[in-house]
Amino acid sequence: MKKTTEEMGQLIISLQEIFDVVRLINPTQLEPCIENALSGSNEKRHDYCFRSFQKDQRCENCISLETFTKHKDETKIEFIGRDPYFVLTKYVEVDQYPYVLECALKIHGQLTVGNTSTDFISDMVENNHEKYTNYETGLFNRRYFHEQVKDLPCSGVAIVNIDHLRQINKNFGRAAGDEAIIFVSQVIKLRLRHEDVAIRYGGDDFLIVFRNIEEIHFVERLKDVQSIVHAYANDDFPNLRISVSIGACFEEAATASALLPIAEDALEQAKARGDALIIR
Repeated sequence: MKKTTEEMGQLIISLQEIFDVVRLINPTQLEPCIENALSGSNEKRHDYCFRSFQKDQRCENCISLETFTKHKDETKIEFIGRDPYFVLTKYVEVDQYPYVLECALKIHGQLTVGNTSTDFISDMVENNHEKYTNYETGLFNRRYFHEQVKDLPCSGVAIVNIDHLRQINKNFGRAAGDEAIIFVSQVIKLRLRHEDVAIRYGGDDFLIVFRNIEEIHFVERLKDVQSIVHAYANDDFPNLRISVSIGACFEEAATASALLPIAEDALEQAKARGDALIIR
């Protein structure tokens, strides 16, 4: 499983609604387990991942270690004190760095584990993907912004609006309108960093949330989006011209929800001028 930091954070929030313990274990936390496994010793060296299970030494059946070394999902029953927990682990890469995602659920009464238990996290990923993804573009949807992004700290927010989309549909057909939507979404993806978030916010609107970016780079990326879109050419739609208007707001140490109304006002001005970029 490969995820960005934003996607993994959203997944962990969802998993925490079901499991009692959800954590990402990095190689540093597993390092003494790996060393001890190679030496055949259970000797305690540091306070690492096994401390969450109130243990003074590596678990005899360390499934996080097994998952990390073999990239294989694992499950087990583990005790925290006198309480039994069902534990499952999955190998993940977050922004290309390796981790083990570990989830533990306290067992109350009888536990029934079916053959598909190791697929649970994969099912959660699929469910969250359906919940927060706009399938036409592959970007996040409006719901994702309001449930996961709006209160996050950011440096800038931009709204990219496809000019005259309704007219494109009328003059060239719905296929041309879909082409415009997909092309603009691809350009936005191309100019984003992994920490930025792109959202299909409306029929012809795309919302971009920039995190930890300098103003000069913020402006450059928006100008790039606009210039690349305006250079659109496709033999399948030889007479189709695509342009975008962009309203944006830059302010360090703000939240996305605070900057959004300012970006919306800037977009109105940009559309009034025609194919413009307005930054406040």
